[in-house]
Amino acid sequence: MAIFDATSSRPLTSTGVALRGPDRRRFGAMVLAAGAGSLLLRRSALALPASDEARVIDFEWIDAARDRAAPARLYWPAAPTRKSPIPLIVFSHGLGGSRKGYSYLGEGWSARGVASLHIQHVGSDETL
Repeated sequence: MAIFDATSSRPLTSTGVALRGPDRRRFGAMVLAAGAGSLLLRRSALALPASDEARVIDFEWIDAARDRAAPARLYWPAAPTRKSPIPLIVFSHGLGGSRKGYSYLGEGWSARGVASLHIQHVGSDETL
């Protein structure tokens, strides 16, 4: 739903400023490019052959400057089917989660040949 200025027929942005000529075209081009990019990524991800299962590697990075460990979990394709580099997704669980959450995503991505690194945010994990 567009919001219109009472004195003009131009739609307003969230800041109350009307989008004009080049700005509107540039915004439209960005939206189209983002949509096309996501379709291409989805299509190539679906085309990847599924491997057997993920190798799950739990480890901790040591942050020497803060003297603390940052837990992480790596989902690695069990049998990479390509000779090219393996893509890596760095996944953030958000507030209150842990490196062990969202395992279905890590397993699903690795089954399609994509590695994923799930980092636990110290201080904003499940201990909240």
